[in-house]
Amino acid sequence: MGVSSRRLAVWTGGALVFWMASGCGETSREAADGAPSADARTVDGGAAASDADRGDDAARAADAGAMVPADGATTSDAAPAADAAPEPDAAPASDAAPEPDAAPAADGGPAPPPCELGPDAPLVLLYASVGGDDNLRFLHDDCAAEVVVGEKRAAGPRSVMKRPAARAMGGRTGFVSDLFGRRIAEALRREDGVQRTAAEFRAILDAGYDYIIIDEITAAADWADGALVNQRFRRLLEVLPPRKVIAYVSLDLTMAADGGARMNDRRQLLYALLQRGRAIALEVYLHTGQVRAGQAPDALRRAAVRLRNAVLDLPGGGHVNRRAITVLGLSMHEPSPYDYLDDPRHDLAAVRTQARTLRTFGALLPEQRGIGYYFVSHSDIVPAAGAPYDFDDLIDVIAEEAHLSALAAGGE
Repeated sequence: MGVSSRRLAVWTGGALVFWMASGCGETSREAADGAPSADARTVDGGAAASDADRGDDAARAADAGAMVPADGATTSDAAPAADAAPEPDAAPASDAAPEPDAAPAADGGPAPPPCELGPDAPLVLLYASVGGDDNLRFLHDDCAAEVVVGEKRAAGPRSVMKRPAARAMGGRTGFVSDLFGRRIAEALRREDGVQRTAAEFRAILDAGYDYIIIDEITAAADWADGALVNQRFRRLLEVLPPRKVIAYVSLDLTMAADGGARMNDRRQLLYALLQRGRAIALEVYLHTGQVRAGQAPDALRRAAVRLRNAVLDLPGGGHVNRRAITVLGLSMHEPSPYDYLDDPRHDLAAVRTQARTLRTFGALLPEQRGIGYYFVSHSDIVPAAGAPYDFDDLIDVIAEEAHLSALAAGGE
């Protein structure tokens, strides 16, 4: 898809620089000093039961560094220097090279058109590429779901999911606005931030992406109803094409002890995503041991209940989980305690248990239409030497469970 001359001007005005500040590849989840950032993807003790105040805003503020937007103005909501550099352990070469814009079908004829999947189709969300053609293992001839692979290259996607043959089976791409929500917050705080950000996101969509992915809505004060970023984000949803934004909802809202109250404080934002977004992606990241200890059903259900309760008294809010998916943590090589698959003897069974719980536990979780998986990069999901399973075994499991989740969700 070409970029119009009007939107090309947006790129030359510096938008490309702003949104490419984290590099073309997958970025590290660590802060500049090498330690995991304050809002890293874990919650001590797994699923907390109470909603007492933990004061995460202070920790999150301490983690803020210095981000310089394209116009050179320095702001206080900074991106750590480490996040500004490309991930040293990048995706495989097959992902790094641009894909051809038109790939022939297997029989040498023209590739089939994209399958007919609308804004309410089941969704499989991969935070990053699993690596080259292995992404195609999530696609099926029945076109049961949109399978979205996240990328951070604002100039356009390179994933195999942009191939016409992949698109014909539901393959899609999403541009990830990263840095734990700080990048999108910084963009919206600029002068005329809503219109500038909207123009930039339209240009990114014109460059070939199917979706804009926000990583992430957090417990930071900026995201509470009434705050400037919250208000501008809701206006952004109104001016962007409908159902083009996927937003992660962070662990400090879905799992932390005070997350229920904080999610309530973001009810208008969550409701705006229900009305205009493609999906609300609830992060619930459990360690293998926590799953084996039986914590998965309560942890997964609690996130869905918190989301529903936040918007329950708004029109249609009781069915908000039909616009939601739950994202499971697959990282295995991030520093402890961010290595969720941490017991190779039982990792695959733990993944299956969580996915099956989402499809079958209670009445609320099965309302969700799909599933997501979080991992930093291809190398983050390659088991260590000597593990009783290998990369192919893991992809077999998560791809099969994703397909079963899509089939359980059914059509639109």
